[in-house]
Amino acid sequence: MSDFPLEMSDDARIWLNRTLQQLENGLQSESQFLPAFSEPAEPVWAVFAARELIESWETYMATETNFARATLERLIQRVAQWLRSSLGVSKLPPEEIAFQKLITVQAATELFLKVRNSRHGNLDGSLLQIAFASGHPTAIRMGVDFLLQAPPQAWTSASLALSPLLQYEDWDVELVFPRILESSQPAILASALDIANHLYTTGRLDPHPCASRFDDVVSLLGGIVQRLGVMEENPGKFGQQASEVQKILFDSVSLCVSLCHTLSLLENDSCIGKLMQASELKHRRIRTEAAFALAKLNHPRGTELLVELAADPASRARAIAYATELGCSDKIDEKYKTILAQAESQLAQWLAQVEQMGIAPSRIEFLEQRTLPWPGFETPQECFLFRFGYGMADGEFSNVGLAGPVAKAFAQDLANVPTDDAFAIFAGWDIEHPEIYERDASRLPTSVQEQVREWVETSLADEFEFVEPAFVGTFFEQQVLVGFGTKEDRKQPFAFDGTELVVCPSMKTNPDALQMVYYLWRGRAFFHAFG
Repeated sequence: MSDFPLEMSDDARIWLNRTLQQLENGLQSESQFLPAFSEPAEPVWAVFAARELIESWETYMATETNFARATLERLIQRVAQWLRSSLGVSKLPPEEIAFQKLITVQAATELFLKVRNSRHGNLDGSLLQIAFASGHPTAIRMGVDFLLQAPPQAWTSASLALSPLLQYEDWDVELVFPRILESSQPAILASALDIANHLYTTGRLDPHPCASRFDDVVSLLGGIVQRLGVMEENPGKFGQQASEVQKILFDSVSLCVSLCHTLSLLENDSCIGKLMQASELKHRRIRTEAAFALAKLNHPRGTELLVELAADPASRARAIAYATELGCSDKIDEKYKTILAQAESQLAQWLAQVEQMGIAPSRIEFLEQRTLPWPGFETPQECFLFRFGYGMADGEFSNVGLAGPVAKAFAQDLANVPTDDAFAIFAGWDIEHPEIYERDASRLPTSVQEQVREWVETSLADEFEFVEPAFVGTFFEQQVLVGFGTKEDRKQPFAFDGTELVVCPSMKTNPDALQMVYYLWRGRAFFHAFG
């Protein structure tokens, strides 16, 4: 790296060596826990890590195990985050800031070129966004070139790459618009339209870049609506693999939603026919966006549909927000505006996301509400537990989910977990802090190994006939052993901190259960400290 124009301090070199050692350990490990890569004291040090990844890319790509690949992805993600953070440095002289941005964009771009055509292509958006976040004209122009000439693989990469354009104002709009609207990729076009709509509504862009392309926008909406209609009737026509059909569906829905919003801003009622067709599709989000656009164009069906959609938990929150914006929320029944109804909607909407279940639950029932301290909040939060279910050909799948400070449900069945423990599990999952991390039981420092051995041979020997340590969690200065314990041929997950033994007898003996009992221990520790 001697030809790379950034001086590496001794501290930076120590951090880099430690990071590369953590990567090497992860690539060779069979553990289920990814390394917790240490934060650099200066985010710009990530440039050195990026250079190492670039120069040794072929070697790292030769790794075969799923865990090794996940370890490499974790570091790439972290490097992208650190590089993005380094762009915010403001204490340096202007010329040094400009230089630092230049080398940061250079490192991110070179790593992007390695990543985009690899099996880690889903990470390319997090690296490409650095070019847009830099605000540098050449970098932004280059980012647009990449999006147009070599579209990202992953569904969300385009929106992630372009997201800085929604977060900052010190960039030249003409570098992006109208050129990016030439893309034929739904994901890129949807993100570009969202940005154009935002710029137009905030007054930074006038006229709207689609104003001169109105007929093209209407025609494109008609084509997308027709395509989605066919998909609703016969999804098999678009591919044999579920993932293939899902990608087409996700891209089409995203673009359809953005087109509806765009037409609501252009204020030309000649598009009402296409919007009416969109409002008749089954997809809730499209129906909601079409309803809003129709209402904005003063068509009565728009308001009627928003009122109808407020009764549906998965559509309720957005329908009420749109009705409020349009000044017609008084037409919606008050029972759909309560905090409980909003929490129900929050969970249903989360479950319907393509990254989760992909569809809204067929039923959702309230279980319990509590006011609790919650990670990341200074004041207690209203927390709600719901039981949700999906009707299937061979029965029903059901589970328990949380709404309030966050919406969440696990793959692990919590139906038989006590309510106190369910709240604790969700709280324990939601805790993030640099001083909270995990280490595989096979890779512990000597002092921790001795502590684990003592616990297994003394306290745990009274509870289990056989103990399988999995990992040790560090919760600030407290340590907890997590693993499986067997007694009388019954195996169950446990967490032990030297004083309290936490078990989940209702859970299956799989890695997910280990995480659940660990979250349970963390949640109890959190509530004990702040409750």
